[in-house]
Amino acid sequence: MAAKGKTYKRASGEMIEVVEELVMKYHDRLLDCNIEVLLVYAAKDKYGEPKGPAITLRGKAAYACVRATTLEERVAGRGDAIIWVDGDDCGDWPDSRLRAIMDHELTHLEIVENSKTGMPENDDLGRPKVQSQRSRSVN
Repeated sequence: MAAKGKTYKRASGEMIEVVEELVMKYHDRLLDCNIEVLLVYAAKDKYGEPKGPAITLRGKAAYACVRATTLEERVAGRGDAIIWVDGDDCGDWPDSRLRAIMDHELTHLEIVENSKTGMPENDDLGRPKVQSQRSRSVN
């Protein structure tokens, strides 16, 4: 088997439903946002073994990470934010861990507000302007 780099896959409907439920219940400021979830699988060596963690954040392994997308990405059809989840490990997580990790990642997303009016700002596409707060590793 040849070595291969990281691979990615869109998350299942169940994981998307968890994110949507958490947004509705705890993060209603993000209701108008399209949040994508991608599974990340670690790079593999020639024997099929992981070369390292699927996701790293500032040099440390992480269960997940999130960032707001750029205007260019949104124009190209991406969501307003992307959450990357460790695809190698998430299948073993109990529902409570998945919910806690996703909830944590959602706390890093903010809607940009107009400094004078306090109203949410929109980008050139009429989508909510989203920004990322600095992430911290969850594990």
